[in-house]
Amino acid sequence: MTPWTRLEGTPLWDAAAQQYAKNDLEYHDMSHVGRLYAHAERFRLPYDPSLDRAILAHDVILDLSGGNEARSALWLRDQTGEEDRVATRLIMTTVDHDPQHADRRLALLDLADFLDPDRSRLNTGLLRLEAERMRGDAFDEAVWEEGTVLYLGGLSRRIRDGLDQGPSGAERRVWSRVLTGIRRVIRDIEAGPIPDLDPEPA
Repeated sequence: MTPWTRLEGTPLWDAAAQQYAKNDLEYHDMSHVGRLYAHAERFRLPYDPSLDRAILAHDVILDLSGGNEARSALWLRDQTGEEDRVATRLIMTTVDHDPQHADRRLALLDLADFLDPDRSRLNTGLLRLEAERMRGDAFDEAVWEEGTVLYLGGLSRRIRDGLDQGPSGAERRVWSRVLTGIRRVIRDIEAGPIPDLDPEPA
């Protein structure tokens, strides 16, 4: 039983699970979705059907074509037969994960793995494998590392700047810990090498 969600076992859940399986990605899969639900439970977020749908669908479309968040929101609309505007807005906050969004619940849940150093290191390795799978022969590890550090650097600046205008109290402290985790991952990548999660058989 997945914590927090009330969608498990529904046609929407099954459709999302099939799509994530079809994507066949190492990080952006149903286990990632499950961790977001676990974070929602851990943070004691009140149940919200729009957030539930947004968590389930936020990465359901992910490829190199771009606009994945908007396309995931469209997928959700097509599956339910109506647009859930709150879910759409939540999904779109994962484009930049800026804590200044009025409703930043999903953005924070999507980054909450950074609170755990071991999980963060594992995620880095999984994201590397995912990039290699998606890019095939065009994958260049040095380019991937540089791009990831640049992305995480931009993310850390957005969070740092957003903390002055966005969350307060306990939520601000969680965002601050996420920021510390992001900076730790940047240091880990710069120190290299990324752990091999798929070693050649001996």
